[in-house]
Amino acid sequence: EFRQKGKQIDMGLKCLFGSFVIVLLMYFFIYEFRHAFLEKLQLPISYNYPYLLSIGLLMAIAVPLSEEWFWRTFATKSFPESENNKKLIAAYYSFYHWVMFMFMMDWKAATLLVGTFYSMAITMDYVRNKHGLITAWLLHIGINFSLTLVFLDVVVGRMELMADSKLTIPKYVKVGGQ
Repeated sequence: EFRQKGKQIDMGLKCLFGSFVIVLLMYFFIYEFRHAFLEKLQLPISYNYPYLLSIGLLMAIAVPLSEEWFWRTFATKSFPESENNKKLIAAYYSFYHWVMFMFMMDWKAATLLVGTFYSMAITMDYVRNKHGLITAWLLHIGINFSLTLVFLDVVVGRMELMADSKLTIPKYVKVGGQ
């Protein structure tokens, strides 16, 4: 898994930077819809900065490392090597994220993400096989880190709107660690 570490790290840093820029550019173009996006999410969020920072670090670093190890190493080695098994693992990966997102947003939005996660699983498997696990880790970290920044921007923007009394606080939200 860790053959040619220098090449993996070099390619991984390029992928990390590229994915980071792509996600942030996408967010730049849909910036006006950020509050509508948060309205779709139904997260029991505690709006205090240490909580948001710890969730951000967890999502940006711990989740990609554990997912890449499980889905690209453990699951891949648990099945015989074949294209159908790669597609099956990608489908499981998509379903895993669909179930997780069903608790965070409405089912229509979660269902739309299934194709995204399926193609991401296929892409990450290709990257791991072609460039190694370290590259796949760094690419996944780049994607999650930029998405975490987008999410935190949306949440902090919502906090500012609530402070200006332009938004009501949903019942499931805790403010300031209450």
